[in-house]
Amino acid sequence: MAAFPAEAQAEISRLKNEVHAKEETLNQLKLKTKAFVDNMRNELATEKKKVGELEEQLKNAQASHAAPAAAPSSSTEIDALKKEIAAATQRENELKVRAKAFADNMKAQLQTEKEKAQKLEKELHDKTEALANAAANTSHAPALDTHALAEKDAEIASLRGQLQTAQKDLEALADSLQAADARAAMAVAQAQGSSQHEVDALRSDYEHQLSQLQQQLDQAKHQAADAENALARQRSAQGSTEAAFASEHSHLEQEMSKNHELVRQIEQLNRENERLQQEAADRDLQLEQLRGFQQKASESEFTMQQLSGELAVLKQQLRAQTEKSLAECEKCEALKRELSEMSALYEKVNIGRSRSDSQLAEAQSALEALQNVKQDYANAQSRIEEVSRQNMKLGEQLFQKDSEINALKGDLEQRKNDLASLTERMNATKGDSFTRQQQAEALKADKEKAEALAQTLQAKVTELQQKNHELATSADSSSKATTEKMQKAKALLVSLTNEKQTLQDEKNDLQKEVDRLRMELNQRNVENEKRMKQLSEENAQKLQQSTQNVQKLGDEISTLKQALSVLQESEKSQQRAKELANAKREVEESNKKRLAAKAETQKLAVDLENVQKSLNQLSETTCGNSATNMRKIAMLQDRVNEALQLLEKRASASAAASGKKQRVSVGNNDIEVEDIRGPESASREKVMSPSSSTKKAEESIAQLNERLNAIIEVTEKLCDLAMEQHEVNLKDVVIERVSHVFSHCFSEKLRAAYTKVDEATESMLDTSQSSSSSSRAQNRA
Repeated sequence: MAAFPAEAQAEISRLKNEVHAKEETLNQLKLKTKAFVDNMRNELATEKKKVGELEEQLKNAQASHAAPAAAPSSSTEIDALKKEIAAATQRENELKVRAKAFADNMKAQLQTEKEKAQKLEKELHDKTEALANAAANTSHAPALDTHALAEKDAEIASLRGQLQTAQKDLEALADSLQAADARAAMAVAQAQGSSQHEVDALRSDYEHQLSQLQQQLDQAKHQAADAENALARQRSAQGSTEAAFASEHSHLEQEMSKNHELVRQIEQLNRENERLQQEAADRDLQLEQLRGFQQKASESEFTMQQLSGELAVLKQQLRAQTEKSLAECEKCEALKRELSEMSALYEKVNIGRSRSDSQLAEAQSALEALQNVKQDYANAQSRIEEVSRQNMKLGEQLFQKDSEINALKGDLEQRKNDLASLTERMNATKGDSFTRQQQAEALKADKEKAEALAQTLQAKVTELQQKNHELATSADSSSKATTEKMQKAKALLVSLTNEKQTLQDEKNDLQKEVDRLRMELNQRNVENEKRMKQLSEENAQKLQQSTQNVQKLGDEISTLKQALSVLQESEKSQQRAKELANAKREVEESNKKRLAAKAETQKLAVDLENVQKSLNQLSETTCGNSATNMRKIAMLQDRVNEALQLLEKRASASAAASGKKQRVSVGNNDIEVEDIRGPESASREKVMSPSSSTKKAEESIAQLNERLNAIIEVTEKLCDLAMEQHEVNLKDVVIERVSHVFSHCFSEKLRAAYTKVDEATESMLDTSQSSSSSSRAQNRA
């Protein structure tokens, strides 16, 4: 019994060391947060410097846009600006990732510190309970003789003083632990707030800089438009320098397209930033929900541990009471035997009346001893009443435990509903993945005609299928894990209800036994009161010795049983804690996998929609450009036919005057002009499917090729006729007109296809010119 204070002192020193270690870790966390904030501030300063440099470069670009001759340098500066903006966005994303990783690390460290604090509090609680049990055991020690009792009282007083000091030290340690937890929470909250404030400041500065860049780009676009108008006026005024102005105009159009591309990239960056903010908010909400669920789970586990500890304590108390009642029964049996012996002695005393005087003195001393025994019986009866009252309290506590078990069952039903909702969500995600797979297969069938786009989309569709398969497998594994956990929870509930029933049965049995013992004690007290006056001093000494031996043996047995019960309960609690920790870890891993798969599917869906939109826009632009080009080609074909008719009339007049017969090619007037809709009607149509848009684009390109072939034939005839008359050489004029029309009407994606047509016309004209020159040389010879 004197070993408990030394253990308490060792435990107090160990807890003090752990508190000091925890304070050191908190100081390290503060230093890390300060270094992280300083690093963020330095990076913010560098970003501000780079933004100032970008503003200066934009001012220089505006100045260069004012002069049309500096167009190549402005395009290079715009490309450099694009690169700088991309680098700034990449740095911002890196800063976000680093801030998030730091916050996650801080949260994990806080969680570990909280778990350590909970373990320390639990150990403190166990130690205090052990010390209290030791004090109770010492307080209920059997009554020895006066000298031994005085020694025991002094020892108990010293132990109680040491216990009080140990409890004060433990309370001081608990207060210091709570203060350390509060300081850690405040430090982490301050670090998170400062980091969040810095990130918000960076984001606001970045958005402000983007808005300034947008304004400056709009100004540059207006200046480019003014320059284009000036060039158009100069081109109308100077017909001879039309080709140079066309090249300059194409260069300006390239710059304008680059500016539009830059604006579009900025808009995409803004949308991406908004999407990231939304995802961050969703993830914060999900983290809060997960924290709530974890807190509820920890609270339920803590209540279960408390219940199990209280049930173990109640079991120990019931066992101690049963042992005490059995000891009292044994005492009663011993008293019965002694009373029978005393009755025999009383008969002998009646026979030998001669020694009555001496035996009267002995009887008086025996009566005093018997009065002491009667007082012990009264004390035993009061103890039995206390046991009955404790049984009543135990019944009330069992009722409270029943209510708590019902509350835990309600929590389990709520968890079941949460699991059902999760499975429904997973089924919904499976249905969405199936529909997306069908859409991907339809797109694959339609996009086989487009060469480059079909390959990229096929790769994305295969990736989507693989990720959907992974999502399905993870969902199945998570559902299996949840069912296993539900089965474990059900088994735990069944075991708890069985333990409750066994405790109730033991309580009823103990109550019956106590009632029976009370009746027997009442009867024996009545019988013993009649025979108490006939006891002797020897029997009193024997009774005292037997009671002392029985009490010593009972105390030793009770201490051994309590030690065994404490060891068994500690082993069971450790095993349950390990099982709960493993279950928690599995739930967290399944939640992380599910969230990652969900985010990946959402990203793929957004990418697929963007690809579909870009495909529809490309088909609309190609249809509109081909329609406008066909109209212009038709107008050009009409003009060439008119010129051809005029030349044919002149040729017929000259042939009639000279008397020569000359073949005149009839004008190709029977070319049907189809009704071509303009880009306005095409843009007014509804959004077409990818297959219909690609088919329509191919049809418009085929019609455009037919028109080009027709105008090439007409221009060849016109050039041949002009070369034969030796009056007009329309080769350069037609080439310049056609190239001018094509440079205005076609985008860069279709210009490469039509440059081949220009080269073919030039080669045909060159061959016709060389053949005509060779025929002239032969005629002259």
